[in-house]
Amino acid sequence: QDYAEGLRYAGKALPLTYRLGDLSLQSDCERLVGLFHFRLSDYQKAIGHVSKSLELSKNNGDESSIGSSLNTLAGICLAAKQLEESENYILEAIRYCEEANDSNLLPIRYGMASEVYHAKGEDVRSLDYARRVYHIDLLLGKTARTGIRLSQMAAAQIALKQDAEAEHSITLAIPILEKAGNELPLSICRNQMGEL
Repeated sequence: QDYAEGLRYAGKALPLTYRLGDLSLQSDCERLVGLFHFRLSDYQKAIGHVSKSLELSKNNGDESSIGSSLNTLAGICLAAKQLEESENYILEAIRYCEEANDSNLLPIRYGMASEVYHAKGEDVRSLDYARRVYHIDLLLGKTARTGIRLSQMAAAQIALKQDAEAEHSITLAIPILEKAGNELPLSICRNQMGEL
């Protein structure tokens, strides 16, 4: 979690990747530098580096990396309150993921879409994506992740005044998150229950 030190090393690595001429390595390093800037709340630099990562991935034809860069850009734009851009990036990331039939990454994309639509106040869509990802994570046996998905569902349900459904989602989520030791989503769930 020492982002400044991580950025220092990634910044040293970046020019070396360009000397090697490996597009995949350049893309990965640009995205990493962007993520460090994001963690340090420098959204403009973060967007610049991750956009470069996206461009390199497209030049390389690496669809998995394209999807990762798009998802990262969606998250940065979400944090920067650039919600229209965030929506565009996540929908494009979902399209890449669905075309590649990538069941491992699709839940991550759907989860981000749920967050984006909740931030936009489009909670029917947010709930739809949260339900989709919840069922995918259940099928894949990712129990710890289902607690997070239930919390996402609850956020949309609370916004939609579906209090009984939200309480049910949170009641299911809390023991899952306690068992997983996932403190941040657990505290979110407890706040949600307090709000209800």
